[in-house]
Order: sequence, then C-alpha cells, then structure tokens
Amino acid sequence: MANSPASRRRKFLSNLGWLVAGALLGSFFAVPLSQATDWVSWHWRARSLLGKPTCDDPGWYRPVSQVDAAAYHEYREKADPTFIYTAGNTTDGDRRSAWVAPMTAPTQNWISWDLARSRQLSLICLRPGFTRDYRTLAENGRPRDALLTGCGDEPRKVHFDEHVDLVHKTTTKGFEYSDWFAIPVDCNSDGVKLSVQSTYPAGDGSHLVAISDARFYGGFALSQQ
Repeated sequence: MANSPASRRRKFLSNLGWLVAGALLGSFFAVPLSQATDWVSWHWRARSLLGKPTCDDPGWYRPVSQVDAAAYHEYREKADPTFIYTAGNTTDGDRRSAWVAPMTAPTQNWISWDLARSRQLSLICLRPGFTRDYRTLAENGRPRDALLTGCGDEPRKVHFDEHVDLVHKTTTKGFEYSDWFAIPVDCNSDGVKLSVQSTYPAGDGSHLVAISDARFYGGFALSQQ
C-alpha cells in the first residue's frame, strides 16, 4: 500500500537523503542550506544537472526586492498631465502598467532599480514594451538594444527580440503578453541601470519606449563557483 509503514519509511529516508545532500552542497559551496536543498530538489525533479532557472521557474533563486525605481524621463499624458507612466510601474507586479518615456539623447534614455542592499544577482527578468494588450504594445516603442550597468565592471550589451508585426497587426506566433525576457547575470550589486540605445518602431509613429515589469533574483550556480 502507498501509505504502508515501509512506504513511509522509504519516503522519510528519501527526504533525509535530499536534506543531507543539500547540507553537503551548501557546506561545500558556502551557500545557505535552504538554497542548497532547493537546488538538489529542483534538479532531481528536472532529471538533469544542466537545467537552469528561468523567469517563469526561478527554481532555487530567491527574489531580490527593490526599494526604488527611477528614470531620466517619464511620459505624461497630454490629455491629463498629472497621469505619469512612472518607473515605479515596473515594480508594481502588474504587467498592464508600464514605464513609458520619450526617446531623446541616448544618455538620457535610462531606467534604474535600486536594491535594499548589495546582493548577489543571478537573473534579471524584464517585460519589454507596454504589455497590457496588442494596442499598447504596438503603439509604444519596444527596446531593441540597451546597455546594462551596475552588474560587473563593464557595461553589458542587451538585445531584445521583436514580437510585434505591424503589417499584419499581430504578435509573433507563440508570444504571450506575460512573457519575460531573461538576462542571466553573475554579480554583487546594489542597483542596476538599463540605458535604451534603440527601439522597434511604434505603430502610431511616436518616439516612445516602454517597459512593463522588472524582477530580480539571486542564487548560486555550479558554473559560478
């Protein structure tokens, strides 16, 4: 029987084995025990040592909270100047809101996220564009090329894929508005800045750029040890 004493004993020994394996891994790589056991458990479920966390399944990575988001420009509605598409919209947990800014000089097209303290960053997840629906996605510029600073000694070039077909007025096959763009990183940082260098064209001809969401995760990977 599935709940027999022998079955419960095997389950207990299995869990104990994972706990011991996680403890050994955590001790060897000097990482928290909880992350080490999560690492073992995640790879066991994946049946592979090569799998890596993603934005949809961050695995053993831990969320890194942000205390503030800022930008050089924040777009104001012409009909209602008090309505501003602030940088904080990227950290409100709602993909239907967004930071929107006019594209001006490259040195001014930036958005930054401050962290509560210096933390290990392993994964940055962004939703480029205004992902509320097709209209907002298409009628605002989407980042194409950008520079990421604050994570490592040198700026990192980031290229975003395009998912809008302005000719047929649709998105690319398989694209969902909730999809994330993942930037794997490996650094200690107290904040990062993304400077947008170029955009994909907006359907209404406006010179804007938008990002809907940003999330940050920290953890270890064997390749980083």
